[in-house]
Amino acid sequence: MSTSRPCDPQPFLEAIDDDREAYAEMVDLFRETGRAQLERVIAASHAADVAELHESLHALSGSLSIVNADASLQMMRCMRTAMARRDRGELVALAERLMPEFERVCQELDRWCPAHGGGQGR
Repeated sequence: MSTSRPCDPQPFLEAIDDDREAYAEMVDLFRETGRAQLERVIAASHAADVAELHESLHALSGSLSIVNADASLQMMRCMRTAMARRDRGELVALAERLMPEFERVCQELDRWCPAHGGGQGR
């Protein structure tokens, strides 16, 4: 597991004029849809369903990009490379590693908003 920050929501906060209520709503939506997207990625990886994997990676990448989740996005780039090489073992291993990384992103998002997870805000 990486020790660097899993994401940087500061640009998003700036874009919404530091509206913590809107941010809290975004975090809730991110957590809900991100988990569903991640489950699709994992299932498609295990099933070697390239079309579904491509679509689910695209959707999850969009969500992770909003909060600058660079480590997760890098893992997804590696998944695309593994998909192109048809390396199913690496693909499944990377997909499984995405879950704990996604949880790290959620924890970091909570730290940026006092309304979530007892975070201190920034």
